[in-house]
Amino acid sequence: AMPMSDGGRPARAARAVAAAICLAASPCAALSPSDALRAWREARLGSVKSGIDASRYHLQLLFVDDDNERARVAQGAMEQIAEWADAGWWLYPHAASIAGGVDGEAPPRRVLDVCDNLGLCPALCKAPGAKLDRTDLDAYDLVIAVDGAVRDAILAWLADDLPADAVAGYARERVCLLTDFVATECAADPAEPQVLPPRFRDRVAPFRARAAEAGGVGTTRARPRRGQGAMALDAAGAVRVAADGTWPAAEAAMLLACAGLTRDLKVAIDAWFEAAYVRLLGELYHRPTDVRATWAAAEPRVRQHTFTGALGVRRREELFEEHMAALRARLGMEPGEEAAG
Repeated sequence: AMPMSDGGRPARAARAVAAAICLAASPCAALSPSDALRAWREARLGSVKSGIDASRYHLQLLFVDDDNERARVAQGAMEQIAEWADAGWWLYPHAASIAGGVDGEAPPRRVLDVCDNLGLCPALCKAPGAKLDRTDLDAYDLVIAVDGAVRDAILAWLADDLPADAVAGYARERVCLLTDFVATECAADPAEPQVLPPRFRDRVAPFRARAAEAGGVGTTRARPRRGQGAMALDAAGAVRVAADGTWPAAEAAMLLACAGLTRDLKVAIDAWFEAAYVRLLGELYHRPTDVRATWAAAEPRVRQHTFTGALGVRRREELFEEHMAALRARLGMEPGEEAAG
């Protein structure tokens, strides 16, 4: 059983792991609290992205909650965002819960209403609940906790049967916090291709500035509730965006986070294939006589390796030319100079 509370032990265990990661990754003590938090998030995301293995041509993602509600909403949103962003073949989201008694249970009616209102896949939204199992943490490429309490509980669970360094490894590379990815989407260059479908952008718009400032922290504890207004009147009669803690704010943070997660994983997958392609070039073309190789002759040779098809032909040519230029420089040859013999 998942230990949800034990005199605060899950939170203490997770904070200890997080502090060790922060100190190892960045000089947190020299930063302001907000800068330290930002540096910590960036360090965590950097570790996650560097640990991605795209050799199976897809990633299995597991969203985890403690209520059998939010993870399935994130799963459905992630599926549609990935499809819109042309990453549907790469990213496969799933949902589970650490709550007791959810295994095989149908989700509450209010969640189905919210999923329907968002236009999410009915089959995913109506699926029986799944209880998180210890083996799930090794079976999925990434485990994404919908909030800090869930992440703390998962790390505390791991601490029961793993040494501290192994738990820290999971925290760095396998167990993510969904709200960490809000900043990725909020900081995205408007000139870059959109990741959020238009209908999701409309829902996010009233909360985007707040999410960019707060990183979505504190919003995902709200439970799905259809019909809860995104706007409200304050005591003076002025219209205000609904406060954090309401479902519209949580929904916006979740959509932004799923978009940011999609962006980060697309970059990580591309980087994996580029690194693999560069390694292949290094294995095939590393001798002085190899500088005579041309792109036209090299392309059929490297394309014998199926994974190279994940890169566009123009990018493959760019990487080949960069490799050949680096090879010439390493051999002390001028551009265009022929190898002796």
